[in-house]
Amino acid sequence: MIFLLLTLAAIALFDSISMVPLAAIPLTMALGGKRPWASAGAFVGGIYVTYFICGAVLLMGTEFIFENFGAYFDRLWNQPNALELVAQILIGLLLIVSAWYLRRPAKAGAEARPAPEASTGAMFLLGATLVLLGIPGAVPYLAAIERIVRFDPDWVGAIGCLVFYNLLFVFPFLCLMGLRFLMPHHAGRFFQSIADFALKVMPWLAAVLFFLAGLVMVADGIGWFLGHPVLPVSSPTGSTGFFWPDGFPTWTAER
Repeated sequence: MIFLLLTLAAIALFDSISMVPLAAIPLTMALGGKRPWASAGAFVGGIYVTYFICGAVLLMGTEFIFENFGAYFDRLWNQPNALELVAQILIGLLLIVSAWYLRRPAKAGAEARPAPEASTGAMFLLGATLVLLGIPGAVPYLAAIERIVRFDPDWVGAIGCLVFYNLLFVFPFLCLMGLRFLMPHHAGRFFQSIADFALKVMPWLAAVLFFLAGLVMVADGIGWFLGHPVLPVSSPTGSTGFFWPDGFPTWTAER
């Protein structure tokens, strides 16, 4: 068991590196706010709880999940139907419109202050959302779960391993919270300066990301209708196209 825990510790600390770029700015903004402990605690809690639940689900039924949902997502990626393509284009347009509003700078003024802090519930949801966005790339987590399954502990032991793993996964963020606790004045001013800078940069960065994502979604959706999708597919027939649902005629086009 000790060797398993040491292995999980190494994997967890390596895995946490992938989350740092996503979570660093929201966490520093929370630590520089008026309610650092509530906001930062809720944010880290959202990361921990969501990642733990994902690991527990994988432990309980990895094979069942892939058997039931893998074929659907493969079909959705390689051969979407017309309604799914229309929905994709509409979502892409919504992202582009959102980018236009996000890019607008805040009103200047001597008494202008950053927008009100998010509630603890919103910070928890933000942490959970970042975890779900990063799940497709959570290869180290899958490796850790494979190690747990291979060791074959009882159910209590497997859950204990997940608790241990996820505590180490959020360890870098707990260190930042500890720094805020040990040096409340100096660290508070430091995190506040980062928060002020982030509030100026983040709207433009988010606008660029929203615009690019929306543009790709719209171009790919229209490309499917024209027979030339933008994103790569792996069609076994060598053709690309979409299906009308509920028995409507099929349309396909060669590349």
